[in-house]
Amino acid sequence: MNLFIFGVGFSGLDIAKAAQASGAMVAGTTRNVGKASRLTDAGIEMLMFDGDVLSNEIRQRLRVVTHLIISV
Repeated sequence: MNLFIFGVGFSGLDIAKAAQASGAMVAGTTRNVGKASRLTDAGIEMLMFDGDVLSNEIRQRLRVVTHLIISV
């Protein structure tokens, strides 16, 4: 599974951890740089998202996902 989570917050983080435990690759978004760093350290590929404009990085990542969760 290749999971992308818009909004890796409280609920999104629990979902990400469960997916990782099952062997999934997980990526997601946050608006907070400090949070992104901590989540990257936890093995989640983090991308910054202002809630408005999708970056090219996010667009590229979305092309390969098999599962999408919106948790904003």
